[in-house]
Amino acid sequence: MQTLFSKYFLMKKFVIKTVLSILFFVIIFGILNQIGKIYIPKEDRFLWKYNELFNPNVNADLVIFGTSKSARAINPAILETDSLSAYNLAFDSSTPEFYYYFYNNLFKHYYPKPNLILMDVTWISFMCFDSEQLRAQRNLQRQIEHDARYFPVKDYWDLFFYTNKKHLAVYNRYPLFNRTVGSEGEMNITYNGFTPVAIIKNRGVTKSIRSYIANINPQRQIHYLKLLLNDFKRDSVNVQLIMMPEALDEDLENSPLIQGSIHLLKDVAKNAGFNVIDYRHYLKSNSLFYDWSHANIYGAPIISKKIRQDLEINTSLYDNFNE
Repeated sequence: MQTLFSKYFLMKKFVIKTVLSILFFVIIFGILNQIGKIYIPKEDRFLWKYNELFNPNVNADLVIFGTSKSARAINPAILETDSLSAYNLAFDSSTPEFYYYFYNNLFKHYYPKPNLILMDVTWISFMCFDSEQLRAQRNLQRQIEHDARYFPVKDYWDLFFYTNKKHLAVYNRYPLFNRTVGSEGEMNITYNGFTPVAIIKNRGVTKSIRSYIANINPQRQIHYLKLLLNDFKRDSVNVQLIMMPEALDEDLENSPLIQGSIHLLKDVAKNAGFNVIDYRHYLKSNSLFYDWSHANIYGAPIISKKIRQDLEINTSLYDNFNE
């Protein structure tokens, strides 16, 4: 009897210590995480985009998907009319894989169905690699787990149990581990998800970027692009695909890797029944770019006005709204 009582007492003591240890860890973690939040910049363009997604305020008739090429260059204000609203939900370094999850698991469930999705597609999204060294370069390829901090609790847990990259989902959820936010650009003039950059291009493609380009592998992202386009068709979503302006060196412009990727993108879109408007050569001067792949604050209004003109010609979007 004494032995049983001793075992019970020891077990109870162990359980109490374990519970207290876990409670202590949770409290310390919570305190440190709250301290981490203090040092997060208040201006965060990614947060603003997710706030519009999860709590629609603009309820945009025209929504922009895509990469930083469109996040920095397509100004919703230029696409809007008195009765048509637009919002830029393009994210830096995003890929078709990113938008496949974003559209199916978040956008469809939170945001009113828009009259048109304008989506930029680019060969740059094929710059995804297998090596640990290149995978560590977050800016090469955005993954949905990178935005875990912006998710409501339910959607975060859905993501956590869905993903096989749980370490990314945890690391990017808590300011204690990662306080990086979208604070680059002219934050004071951000409008409906559009944040321009006021820098003029002063150099071409760097050596490191050239080495990354040499590792282009489109297979994975083409797979997700096909899935995404099929989902748009399934849901009867009107979509216009575009390719945004670039300022590539001539040797890169004509490289078989880049040209092959561009042709592949267009073929996949065509086979899925989607047209691609190609603006890659629309902006001619380096003064309209801030680097080799992004229009700056001077190029943004030019390409935005051109896109609006073509939407008026090629879609029925503006026919449904009075000026």
